[in-house]
This record gives sequence, structure tokens and C-alpha cells, in this order.
Amino acid sequence: MRKEDFMVPVLTELMDPQHMKSVKNYLDDLATVGKDEVHLTTPYREGYLVKRALARKKISVKNFKRRYFVLSDAGLSYSKARGDVIINVIPLEDMLAVERVDETAFNMKFMLQLIQPERVLYLQAKNSVDQLEWLSALAKACYVHHSDTMVSSVHRGSFTCSQWSCCGSHIVEQPGCQPVSLAIKLLAGTKRTSVERELNKIYRILLDSQERLIKLK
Repeated sequence: MRKEDFMVPVLTELMDPQHMKSVKNYLDDLATVGKDEVHLTTPYREGYLVKRALARKKISVKNFKRRYFVLSDAGLSYSKARGDVIINVIPLEDMLAVERVDETAFNMKFMLQLIQPERVLYLQAKNSVDQLEWLSALAKACYVHHSDTMVSSVHRGSFTCSQWSCCGSHIVEQPGCQPVSLAIKLLAGTKRTSVERELNKIYRILLDSQERLIKLK
């Protein structure tokens, strides 16, 4: 069965009855995972972002905290670190739109904003690639519930010192002064493929089973 001689020691280690039984049991466990269980825990995207504290008007370093975000079918959740207790969950139906934020708004690069019915969540990615990937994932999530009613205009600045930095309006509820960028609309309209979805499921199952996989050695 082997193609190369160097595979002999590998096969010797892997093909013993005890190891084969362990692998079989593990694969059986994977095959019996409920669809709903996987569906709810499989993320579209996850990773660390720096978020601006909610309900804060004064800009300072203390207002920005590094949190671990998970975007899934349940919404956008975040915690202090991966595996920690979830601090908050923003349901998909409350995610109206996503857009970049001008660098001058907070004097910070790679910023993005998630528009919600009553507030805006400001986030900072680690670099331009990470920013684009989060924009893409969040735009698609917004599209799920708001394909025909997505917010069409946003403020790309921040409301500080009693006015919007982008348009100068002193009304915090003032409708957005700039249209959502065409790039974001295109990202939102790009539907996730079934292959991409299934790969994410496999990734999540393997990630959550690392300790069990190590024990199979």
C-alpha cells in the first residue's frame, strides 16, 4: 500500500489496532454532531479587534479595549479573550450596515463601524487586510437580514465635542452625510458559497477538538 520506503515507520505507528480504534471513534463522534450544534457555533470570522467603549463621548486611550470577536449565525459576540465568558452579543437583525471610518475621526488607522438601531460600534483591525476581511464578513452578515433595507448613508467621522467630525452637524441623530461605499455594497452582495461554509464547519470542529486529537498520538 505504501508508495515510499520512508512511510514504513509512519505506517507502523498509525496502523496498530489501538490507534485505528481511536481514530474510528473520533470520526464516529464527528459524524454524530448535530446540524444545529454546528450551525450555531461555526463562525464566519473571529479574531481580536480593538473596540471603542459604548456610550462614551470623550476620546481617550481608556475608551478602547482589545476584545475577541466572533461573527456567527447567532450574531457578533465578544469577550476579553478566546474562550472567555461572552460579554455581549449583537444579533444579526440589529446589524444595519458596516463602513470604514476616516482615520482622522479617532487618529487611528484601520477603523470600521457597525451601524445598529440605537448606536454605532467602532472597531479597529490590526492591518488593512484584516480590516477588509472584517468589512467583507460583516457586510455579508448585514445582507442576510437587510438585503433590501440596508442603511444607505453613514457618518465616516465621529461625534465628539458635540458635533460630527465629518460634516460638522451638531445633531447626533443626523442621518449619514455620505453614502455607503460601492465596495461595501459589492462585498455585501457576494453570497457565501456552500463550500466556504462547510470548510468553516470543519475548521471549527477540528479547532474545538485539539486536545482530543493530541491524545490520539
